[in-house]
Amino acid sequence: EDEIWACNRAFLELATGDLPHLDRLLGDVSALKLACEYKQKNNETFDIYVKKDFHIPMLDSNATVVTVPSMYVKDSGTTFVAQALYEKYNEIVLIGFDLGGPDIYIKNHELKNKKTWISRWKKIAKDFGLDRITFMGTDHKKFILSGIPSSQYVKKYIKGKEHLDKILKREDSVLILGNGTSRLDYKDYIQNWKGEIWVITRGYEEYNELPRIDRVGSVHTSALIKAYLYKIQNNLDYHIFSSKIIGKHESLIHVFDNTQGWASGPLMVQQALIEKYDDIQLLGFDFGGPDIYQDHLLYGGNFINQFKLIYKMYPNKVNIHFVGKHPGFLKNL
Repeated sequence: EDEIWACNRAFLELATGDLPHLDRLLGDVSALKLACEYKQKNNETFDIYVKKDFHIPMLDSNATVVTVPSMYVKDSGTTFVAQALYEKYNEIVLIGFDLGGPDIYIKNHELKNKKTWISRWKKIAKDFGLDRITFMGTDHKKFILSGIPSSQYVKKYIKGKEHLDKILKREDSVLILGNGTSRLDYKDYIQNWKGEIWVITRGYEEYNELPRIDRVGSVHTSALIKAYLYKIQNNLDYHIFSSKIIGKHESLIHVFDNTQGWASGPLMVQQALIEKYDDIQLLGFDFGGPDIYQDHLLYGGNFINQFKLIYKMYPNKVNIHFVGKHPGFLKNL
């Protein structure tokens, strides 16, 4: 059975069943005193670890001092990670390591500047590497290994903004609806689609005609603000993607991972490739001509050039499938 280590008051989750078992606990003195009492009262067997000898009778007789070098003995979280690395565990999975922000057990924790945690993580990365570590949820490795200032997270959560990447992917397949008029011939196909549905720019206006909408994406700020207001007014749950940060909506609207100055449609396709969807179906990508929301014909040259780049840049382009006619200019790419 895989080991479970936890910090501070997380031992309380044994009683609720949220923790199936517990092998080690490390924390501050106040939390560990409670843990000693809980362990004795409930005949638990987890080992209690302390950061140093406190000469407190209850802990002296019931706790073990961590063996990792003292330079890594800081906050409970990074200390325990360093201990696991020091003991040469091959796989270390971390859950609830948000690196700042709200805490389950500490009120107003999001108001505390935890920039030093990032500095400690950078030292762990430098001395041990992060190859054996997996972050569940937001993968902080890119941030830790980057040259981005350690205060980057703090600037967000201390103002009440989200600093964690939310898992947006709901299915392994996605149907991306372009606004070319050809998709009007495939209404039954759309209604029978079981995966995610993404729409472009004003596509959210069809919410009542579509089975659902999972994402709205565009390079047009005014359209996205309208999409956001429509979402709030109608209590909808689709995600909104923009090519740039939009002022006061910064924490509510996502930014494409790679914008490159492209048009909305190619950016949506690229985002699906970046997120590694297994099946990416495209409908209404006409590469110029009549548009559902425009009174004039659209020029398709830029769309064609951007799709050619996509096909050269992403090996998983094989996951892209066009509903209806396959564009001839992509056949040899």
